[in-house]
Amino acid sequence: MRLRPTPRTAAFAAVAAATVAVGTLGLTGTAAASVASRDIGTRSIEYTTIVARHSLKCLDVAHASTDDKAAVVQYTCNVAKTNQQWRLQPTSDGYVQIIVAHSGKCVDIWDSSQDNTADAVQYTCNATKYNQQFLPVPTTDGFVRFVTRHSGKCLDVEDGSRNDRAQVHQVTCNGARSQEWRVN
Repeated sequence: MRLRPTPRTAAFAAVAAATVAVGTLGLTGTAAASVASRDIGTRSIEYTTIVARHSLKCLDVAHASTDDKAAVVQYTCNVAKTNQQWRLQPTSDGYVQIIVAHSGKCVDIWDSSQDNTADAVQYTCNATKYNQQFLPVPTTDGFVRFVTRHSGKCLDVEDGSRNDRAQVHQVTCNGARSQEWRVN
């Protein structure tokens, strides 16, 4: 005899899936609770903003471009802008792809560069490209550092700038607030 899922059992299954996904992301505490609340029923985080700790500005695709290689920058937050709405798509091994809503493209470290200050751009998603995979490493106070899989460096706002359109790039992880992000 085969049982049909009821809305209640489906809800329990969604909570279980959210718990597994959060564990896969390696998030704990406040960050985990925030992720789990958005993860139910989707197995990935719904579109949200990602805010730089040092400037309180949002991760943004410059000029709302839909082109490959468009710059990923910080910009004054505007929740209505889909080029500032992001989804964290888990991989099977604890990393995430960071996907922007307006184009469906991924944050990518250009040309798989290992260099400090290699630019973050948007690019057509490819689940096998390690330069599009980031490990969300939680801080002790609810923020996250996104560590690139291919280089082990952190997403960072250039020179700790607080200006609109400041370039996001990868830099050796050093604990700077310009490398810490709040996933809302």
